Amino acid sequence: MGSFNISVRSGDPGLRKVFTDAPPNVQNSLRAGSALLIRIPKIHWDKLIQSVGVALEAGRTIKGQDIQTDLTLGPEETTDLLAAVTFFAGFAVIRKESAEEIAAAAVEAGLLEAQWKANLVEFMTQVRTTRSTLSQTLEERQLANEVFPSLIDFEFTLDVRTQIRQHRVELAVPVIMVHVDTDKDDLYFQMNRFDLDNLITRLQDLRKQVEEAQEWIQASVKGSAKK
Repeated sequence: MGSFNISVRSGDPGLRKVFTDAPPNVQNSLRAGSALLIRIPKIHWDKLIQSVGVALEAGRTIKGQDIQTDLTLGPEETTDLLAAVTFFAGFAVIRKESAEEIAAAAVEAGLLEAQWKANLVEFMTQVRTTRSTLSQTLEERQLANEVFPSLIDFEFTLDVRTQIRQHRVELAVPVIMVHVDTDKDDLYFQMNRFDLDNLITRLQDLRKQVEEAQEWIQASVKGSAKK
């Protein structure tokens, strides 16, 4: 599954230009996703909006495993739907224009049929009820993304590497092939079993340190708020 980034800054360029400047494949995905978004039962909207928060916190594209079963959508439909959710929820949180203006620009850009405009306005209005929480999550993620490239996703494949002599397998070892996707470059490398065990141990130790840091931050923020 690919990913894309589109500027949603307030002010110039205008909304319609932001929409029309998106790559054709992105526009097609948003068009298909918008059609799905306004047709699905509104009972699912809360879960979709929660997915936006999770994705912002994780710094990755929303993934549809959690909602795909509920909505009985195929992989491509899920990708299109979540692309539209991320896109319009992002605009609702960051842009200063009204939900009505954003929806109108989407119609003008051909991303949404005019008859569904009111539905999109209602969705973005619901997003804005969680605006403060999503804005804080986005600000925290942007702060964390400063300085170095940021992790987007990673994939791994287990390979069994063999050594054959005289038509016989004399030696075989498992090798882990890793692909790390960042917002700047991709990295590919391989690990053996020892590397994996060492990495798991170090990551577990790091997780404990992160949890301790989060507890300290929360205590510090509460302490500052009382002053």
